[in-house]
Amino acid sequence: YKTPCIEEAICEFTFAPTTVVPEIDLTLPGNLQARLGKDLYPGPARQVFNRIHRVDPVGMQIKDELFRVQLPSKGERSIVAVGRDVLSVSRVRPYDGWDNFKPEIQRVLNVWPDVVSTPRKCVRVGLRYINRLITPPGRAIEHWLNDVSPPLSAKAEDGTSITGSLRAINNRREFNTDDGNRVIITLATLEPEVPTNDEYLIDIDALAETPPLDGLSAPRAMSLHARVCRSSTV
Repeated sequence: YKTPCIEEAICEFTFAPTTVVPEIDLTLPGNLQARLGKDLYPGPARQVFNRIHRVDPVGMQIKDELFRVQLPSKGERSIVAVGRDVLSVSRVRPYDGWDNFKPEIQRVLNVWPDVVSTPRKCVRVGLRYINRLITPPGRAIEHWLNDVSPPLSAKAEDGTSITGSLRAINNRREFNTDDGNRVIITLATLEPEVPTNDEYLIDIDALAETPPLDGLSAPRAMSLHARVCRSSTV
């Protein structure tokens, strides 16, 4: 594929939950920024909220809940984010490869124990690649993506044949691997930026959930992700 289609690469570490601090510890982003160096992550920090809908005896309640605090790097090519029981490192387009992404992940992990008051066990390491595939028009989706869907073929009550080709897709599949990990693949049709093109989302999330889980689990998730890419996408 001539044009790199990776929009964002995300490595996320999930830690054993704590009931002591029910919300995100807002001291963590500042301490993390100080340890990483303000020359690399000058800030300012950005807060990302999720809108939560809850139903109680009074009725529907809508609340904006803090989801992540992000530390953008200089030039905003990378983002370190802190959530409740979560630490993530991401790279946005143009992605310059695992050999450059991996040291950044390790740099953040190396300072993390000095930032948190009580280090907790890692229970999941996820490596997610969000791809935007831009293709010329005129070819069926099946030409670009494997294992999408067979053509429509059915019969009406009067015996008339009904056939059709796939026009759009929105498909999320979750797999358990033989070694006890998981892979989540989402395929979807996107609204093209250029009307004469077709665009597709290919979102692959490889989750390492079998111990031991630590900084070395990121390459393990990468290996799992690479095997999936070779076998099931373009």
